Order: sequence, then structure tokens, then C-alpha cells
Amino acid sequence: MFENFVDRVLSLQGDYPINKFSLTCRDFVDPICVSRWISNVMERGVSDLDLCCIVDWDDGTMPPCIFVSKALVHLRIETSNGVFIDVEDVFLPKLKTLYLNKVLLQHCSDNGFVKLITSCHVLEDLFIMNLCWDGYLNRSVSSKTLKRLTFFCEDVHDVNPEIVSFDTPNLLYLVYHDCVADKYKEMNFDSLVYASICLQMTSHQRTHASYEHMVANATDFLMGISNVQILELFANTIEGLHHNDTIKCEDVDGCLCKSSRGIPSCLSSSPVQFLTIWKFGEICDDYDDMEKQIELVMYFLETMPNLEEMKLFYDTQIDEDVISKLQMLVTSSKCTVYIFPEV
Repeated sequence: MFENFVDRVLSLQGDYPINKFSLTCRDFVDPICVSRWISNVMERGVSDLDLCCIVDWDDGTMPPCIFVSKALVHLRIETSNGVFIDVEDVFLPKLKTLYLNKVLLQHCSDNGFVKLITSCHVLEDLFIMNLCWDGYLNRSVSSKTLKRLTFFCEDVHDVNPEIVSFDTPNLLYLVYHDCVADKYKEMNFDSLVYASICLQMTSHQRTHASYEHMVANATDFLMGISNVQILELFANTIEGLHHNDTIKCEDVDGCLCKSSRGIPSCLSSSPVQFLTIWKFGEICDDYDDMEKQIELVMYFLETMPNLEEMKLFYDTQIDEDVISKLQMLVTSSKCTVYIFPEV
């Protein structure tokens, strides 16, 4: 019935151009019909295409005409079991907004994601979730036109990326969730205003963190966004800044956040004015872990010269002693500090 309805709606309009087409369908819809509808609107020069298709594609591939269009300006694709994009056949010269959820890139090398972005010459807004490609552990985002980026990369297999790089000099807005990488190669965020960051450690990194050697370091990434004005951090990211009291604390290259004598901290010149910390205490296994997180929050307050307001949301059962220490942050800080239970 649904198939007949959509067929009638499209046929009534003949060959007239279509500006926007939105389709939401579940697995009871024949994928052959879905492909026919998509091809129909693509031939009629659709500029805004929104697809939420939870269907079983026969070959796992959406109609290739979606990714070769001189008319598309906004494209949103969301699936349940992953569909393929042939990166060799992507050409979207007018696309400004791209939203991909549960999509697989095929026929590409390690730089498949880079090829996808470079095929969108004027891309300004990119939302990525559950995207996979060959070389997935090397994440590289390079775009001179990108202004907004939302990138969720938490690996379901609990594996951290090897190399991460961002060359996005005109990016204004960043939401980035990932595991802590082995190396942050390039961080170009010259125009960044807002950032929400969650960099968590894998179970392997947590296991080996107790053996007095560096296993995960999110500091290089945070140094790369040091000119951001509004910053939101999740407790997982704070965990990535922790370090054990080892001999490496005497080594500038081995210490994560605090500065050595004569070496300025990466936070001492930060322009951040508003800082929000989410899920504080969620990853704490014992009292010492909580103490380290409180110590690091205090270090933020003491070191960031332009900080005007901090909001801290705690997501754990904490005792009165911890609460009193958090309240001390409020009374001792020069900036305004708000502490809330997370609902």
C-alpha cells in the first residue's frame, strides 16, 4: 500500500523539478521501490534529499546516482544495517550539508574518507556516525570549506585509532567523540569557537595504564584546539589527561598536562571563556581516581586565564567529603563555578 501511495504521488507531478524529497521507510518496503523513487527524484534535480531507509538492499548498495549529482545541496542518509558508498564515483560539487549514519565506504584505500570529503567541493556542515572504511584506524579530515563537524567514532570493537589529523582552518563548531589515538598528527583549528570533546580510553589502554608507562595521551589534541572559546569536556577526556606519578613526570614529553619548570602549560594561553564538564566521576573506580579528577579540574581553574564560567555535571554517587571538595572549587575560584547532579 505504501509503495502504491508513493508511486502515485511522484507520478502526479510528472517530470516537474523537485526541490526537496524526504523518505522514511522500514523493512517491510521493497528496496526495488525505494531505488526507483530515489532515481526518480534525482533525475528531476532534487537539491535536498533526506533518506531514513531501514530496508534490506539486495546488494547492500544505494542507487549510485545519489553520489554523482550537480544539484544536491543537502544530503542525509541513515540506515540500520549499513549501505555502501562507492567512493570512486562520488561527485557532489554543490553539496553543503552531509549527514551519514551507518554507511560503509567501498572501493577505497586508507584515504577513502578524505576522498569522500574532497568530492564535496563546498561542504560546510558534516555529520558522521557509524561510518566505516578501509583504513578506519587512520582518521583524517581535511577541508578548507568545512564550518561545522560532528564526528562520532567510538569503536564498537574497543580499538583506538592509530593516527588522527584535522586540517580544518575554517571550522567553527566541533563535536568529536572517539577513543584516544596513538598519535595526533596535525591539528589545524584556527577559527574554532565551540568544541564538545569526548576522548575515552579503550579497555586495553586502561589495563596497561597501571604499569608506569604512557598508553594514552589526549593532550596533543587539546593543544590543537587551545584557541577555542567555548569548551565542553566529558569525564572520559579527563581520564585521558591523567597520569601516574612515575619518573616520566620529570620529563616534559612524558607528562600529560602540567608544565615543567620554564615550560608553559598548554592551558596558560587558552582563550576558553566557558567550560562544561559532563559525567564527572562516572569512570572513577575508587577514591584516588576521584581525587585525580578533582585535582585536574582545579588545575583548569588555576591555569586558564580567560575562564569566566565552569559548569560541572556529576554522574555518580559521591560521598560528603567529595561534595565538600567540589564546593571548595566554587568558593576558591576566581571564575563562576556551577555544580549540578546530572539527570
